[in-house]
Formats: sequence, C-alpha cells, structure tokens
Amino acid sequence: MNYYTVLGVEPTASPDEIKSAYRKQAIKHHPDSGGDAEQFQKLTEAYDVLKDPHKRAMFDHRNVRTNNIHNVFDDLGATFEFTVNGQQRRAKPQRANRNLTISLELELHEVLTDCSKTVSIKHANGQRKYVNITVPKGTVQGNLKYRGLGDHSFDDLPAGDLLVKISTKPHPRFTVNGVDLRTTVTISVWEAMLGTSVKIDTLNGKTVQMQVPNGTQHGTVLNIPGHGLPKFKHKVHSVGRLLVDILVKIPQNLTQDQVNKIKDMM
Repeated sequence: MNYYTVLGVEPTASPDEIKSAYRKQAIKHHPDSGGDAEQFQKLTEAYDVLKDPHKRAMFDHRNVRTNNIHNVFDDLGATFEFTVNGQQRRAKPQRANRNLTISLELELHEVLTDCSKTVSIKHANGQRKYVNITVPKGTVQGNLKYRGLGDHSFDDLPAGDLLVKISTKPHPRFTVNGVDLRTTVTISVWEAMLGTSVKIDTLNGKTVQMQVPNGTQHGTVLNIPGHGLPKFKHKVHSVGRLLVDILVKIPQNLTQDQVNKIKDMM
C-alpha cells in the first residue's frame, strides 16, 4: 500500500501537509459520520507511518528499492506488474533521490558576511552525513536550496536537493528591521538639552561616535548609515542603517535647592 497515495499527497509533502491531508480525509471517511470503515483504517495506518520520521524513512527506503527493481525490468523492455487488492498495477520509476529539509539558526553577526556552516543530514537509508554549505550574507530568514546535497542513498539515481530553513537568534542589543538594525541609548536630561556625543558599539564589533544635537526629545530616532545589515544577493554593495532610539532619563529625588534652580531657569 502506498501511504502517500492513500492520503493523496506527494512523497515530498511536509509533515504539516501530511497532517492536514489526514484530517481532511479522516473527517470524510470516519465511520461515525457514515464513512467507509476500511478506508478510514487505511488512512490511520498511512498517517501512523508518515507522521513518524523514522517510520517514513524506512517506508521511503523500501519504496525506492522496489522502484529500482522495476527500473531494471523497464530497461530490459519487460513489463513488470504487481497485484494490489486484486488489481494489476505498474510501478512508477523513481526519478531521483529525495530532497531533504533541515533548519539552521544563525547568530545575528553571522549575517554580515557569507557564512560557512557544516550541517548534519540523515539520508533515507539511515546514514547520517555532514555537508558544507555557505549561507549568503544578508540572509536573516527564509529558505535556501543547495542542489545535489540532499539524499544520495542510491548511487544510480540523481542526488536530491538540500532545503535549508534559515532563522536568526534574537540579539540582546539589536533588533532587525529589514536591512536596518535598531538599538537604544540612554542619556541624561541635561545631555538632551545641551547636546552630547555618545559611543555606540555596532554589530561588527566596531565603535562609532554619534552626535546627539541639543534639544533632543525622548523617543527621537537617530541613524548611523552603513552599520546595518547587507542586502541579500544585492549586486551593489549596500548596507542598511543603525537606528538609535534616544531615551532620556529624568532625574529623581531632587533636593529642594535643585528644584528651585530648575524653576529659576524656566
């Protein structure tokens, strides 16, 4: 029994797609709703296998081996058929090894340059291998495809592709806003009134001097060009800005003398 056919999904279907297909079919064929009990049992068996990564890999492995045998007969010009539930069927030849999907989480500073990573992938035959990939600079999140780095359990078939879901770890000081980075700096009310110069540590480890003009209000956003993130696969070298939110700290526990002096300045 081909579990993918039972659920009506492709062999490359994601776990979420398999789960969704099962739920849809189960509602339709559930015996309590007047459905086909035998079909419901097949659906449950198929979902039990395909939802489990290990069981699914073993099932895929058996299918590929069966299809390889069929291909031998096809190459000899023979007609190879098999019987399923009393019906004669012809196996479809396997055209390629499976694509593999993994997730990779980057540190934010790794986005600044092309990042080389060694990742572990598990082939359909159970073997675990390590491959080297390069994540292009500016990749904060998204899906990347590496051709020929997927499953290669069967040497006589083209290797599958490796699909990598990229995400980025939260940073304690910076947030991402497109290609811009955002951070905060706190200054005193006197510095806000008179203006000041503050040192800002950037994501690449450098320190830049930023001028805060006099009269700056709490919540003002200043920007430092060229200290954000590089644009993904951009032909021209282009980098976003570092946006700095200015927070003004209001003094507390003033003495009466200090209060009087402030009033005199108003």
